[in-house]
Amino acid sequence: MKALRLMMSMLLRRPVLCLWQVTGRCPFSCRICDFWRDDCADLDIAACERIVRALRGIAPLMLTLAGGEPFLRDDLPDLVRLGARDHYCSVVTNGYLVTRDNARAVWQAGLQDAVVSLDFANPDRHDDQRGHEGAFSRALLAAEHFQATRPKKANKVRINAVVMEENRDELEGLLLLAEELDVGVSFTLYSDRLGKKAQRRPEAPIAPYLRALRARHPGRIDSPSAYLAKFDAAPGKTGACAGGRTFFNINPLGQLSRCIDRNDESLLDLQMASAKAVRKALRTKHGECTACFTACRALGDVSTGLRGLPAAVENARIRL
Repeated sequence: MKALRLMMSMLLRRPVLCLWQVTGRCPFSCRICDFWRDDCADLDIAACERIVRALRGIAPLMLTLAGGEPFLRDDLPDLVRLGARDHYCSVVTNGYLVTRDNARAVWQAGLQDAVVSLDFANPDRHDDQRGHEGAFSRALLAAEHFQATRPKKANKVRINAVVMEENRDELEGLLLLAEELDVGVSFTLYSDRLGKKAQRRPEAPIAPYLRALRARHPGRIDSPSAYLAKFDAAPGKTGACAGGRTFFNINPLGQLSRCIDRNDESLLDLQMASAKAVRKALRTKHGECTACFTACRALGDVSTGLRGLPAAVENARIRL
């Protein structure tokens, strides 16, 4: 029933994805991310429970716990347990703090998927990108821990790579690493946070190369084909964004926003919100935005509505 309700939400273009930064803290200082500069105190588990309660009226969601680095929270298994009651809960981590024990703990708490960020197949380049020596080796070890402790095949482990000009020659290397680890790979386009960061998108067409990689490594790339096909779309040519309608964001303070790049445009404080208030806030007219085409936006754009059926079926086939 939970899966059927989610599928119905996808068909009707209702909210299906929530990205929640459960902490702003991070031990890394990544070149492509500036969230680590905005360190703030974590909400306690009682506050997080109030947020989950406010989301219950639009359940089930694909609820992604991210950061910062979520494994800095000792209560991460408790957070997963809260989210997994009504939603499909996943976690995105740089992998540095993942051990066999805490990987097993989040799976046992009800985690659906585990995602480890890895942008380069070359250890030195990845460590330099992340601003932390040993980031590469610990990311691979984290993927191994997740894969070794996952309770069933439907619990997916994947590497997630941000596709940029500087790592386009490393993408196949990442797929080869994933094959060694027997995990999936998802790709996402870089976001410059509405012009606040340097632009790093691929300079030359890359969608044909991604199609070729999919053909050479069948079943390894988890990103929908319809999303990969749009990697070369020029900014402003990707159509209206579904942010706030099919996907939304929660920042470390528990504030609702339409997407992660608009964290400073709070729609309401979820700690004091009812499910009705959440639904009303997400229906707020906000105009069109074409500033990015990251994976969270793509899920709302290419995997919902009748036109999203092929992507939804493709995703279900990957899970099986």
